[in-house]
Amino acid sequence: MEEERIESISREIAAGITPKRFPDDFLDQNQKGEITRIPAGTEVSMYRELEGVFVMIDGERLFFNQPIFAKFIFYCAKSGITEVHVPEAKDAKKAIKGLEQEINGILFSIDQEMEKYRVPEINKRETLLKILEILRLSYYDDIVSSEEDLW
Repeated sequence: MEEERIESISREIAAGITPKRFPDDFLDQNQKGEITRIPAGTEVSMYRELEGVFVMIDGERLFFNQPIFAKFIFYCAKSGITEVHVPEAKDAKKAIKGLEQEINGILFSIDQEMEKYRVPEINKRETLLKILEILRLSYYDDIVSSEEDLW
């Protein structure tokens, strides 16, 4: 499948999807938490060590002793947010669960749409990544298999 066709299909599929914004669309508007500044960066990862959970943003390590807050900040960083009101743990967990369900739903919808457009198997990943780029969603590999949580 040629690049122009992938671009065209990707734009058509993306036009039918309006993703929610994390964390604002997943939290009650009245909730106020401590403001946390998050370094801006493009390389964002998260890993667990014995002493806690770390979020790495372009080489800068942020330490969390509560995995729920690490995951919340991780998703904020993936969304390009540099300042956020961090909610209570139960609300952070609810927002994360909502985001993970949202992303899984979007991935499922994209897959169904690619079937309708008869995107060849060999071009599906490239098309998926293009759609996610258009939607300004980082590709969360860990959400696809979110059964294995950090907590």
